[in-house]
Amino acid sequence: MKVKFLLTLLFSIACFGTVGVSADHFDSLPVEKGFFEIGYKPAEEALNLCEDHFQQKIELPYKLPPISFTHYLGRCTNNLGSSNGFEVEYLNEKRPELHYMIHIKPKEHGLKVDKEHVARTFKLNDGKGVYVTELIRSFNLFIFERDGWQYILSIDKRGSRQVPPEVLADIANSFK
Repeated sequence: MKVKFLLTLLFSIACFGTVGVSADHFDSLPVEKGFFEIGYKPAEEALNLCEDHFQQKIELPYKLPPISFTHYLGRCTNNLGSSNGFEVEYLNEKRPELHYMIHIKPKEHGLKVDKEHVARTFKLNDGKGVYVTELIRSFNLFIFERDGWQYILSIDKRGSRQVPPEVLADIANSFK
């Protein structure tokens, strides 16, 4: 579990800024306690905080990957400048490879992806999405824009057989 948490922390740092946390600090803690200590909250609470901060509604896709989760936690970052946004992490405490994340940022501060990193492009109901497999070593990403936000759906590479890019595209199309 420590390795999985460290990978998550490294992904978050790579995409959204720095965090001053030592991995040794999380050795003996339940998974949720480690997340709570770095600013995660119940997902609905974090979503409300972000909507208040950005003065705009943030919609989440209503579909999830077809895998089981034991935890889902959210975080609103509003003090990191261009890295501000909403994150929700879906975890399985017993199976760390079943790790799914959604990162939502204002479009103008979105993650820039060079064409050479795009493995596939998908036509979505409201635009297009790109599937990226080489940008982050431990995660595959599905990136799309909607209503002024950039969405990054991330799946642990170890769980990507259960969640291929077509499933992520289906999730990206699942808004009210």
